[in-house]
Amino acid sequence: MLLDVQHCQLSCAKGSIVAEIALSLSEIR
Repeated sequence: MLLDVQHCQLSCAKGSIVAEIALSLSEIR
């Protein structure tokens, strides 16, 4: 259970970082 929760948190963090990068890239354009 704990491993699944940690894995979800890691993937969620990666997703938010990717979203922020995409937003900043679209703002530059």
